[in-house]
Amino acid sequence: MIDVDGSEIDVIRNIFACASEELLRLSYFLIETDYHSSGNSNRNEIIDEFQIRGFKVLKEIKRDPSERISTVAQKYTQSFLDLAIYGMEGRPANQSWLIFKAAL
Repeated sequence: MIDVDGSEIDVIRNIFACASEELLRLSYFLIETDYHSSGNSNRNEIIDEFQIRGFKVLKEIKRDPSERISTVAQKYTQSFLDLAIYGMEGRPANQSWLIFKAAL
């Protein structure tokens, strides 16, 4: 699972540089897309990094901003405004999770 707030490409490249081919073939990757400081999504770059290495996208799970309010946060406040602020974390609404597996 990779969720590193904008450094996904660096982490992906480091994993592929260090891990054995056998381990990679057996692995699934779950990666949250994010945005560069320019405001552009890294979604397509992440997909490209995996596809050039023989992986395919098994699934893309779009993030629903309404699901960002955790039950833990609800224990600390009853204010909907506070809960919404906790849930947003300053993130864009259209991030997604990508699941990859070796195409074999």
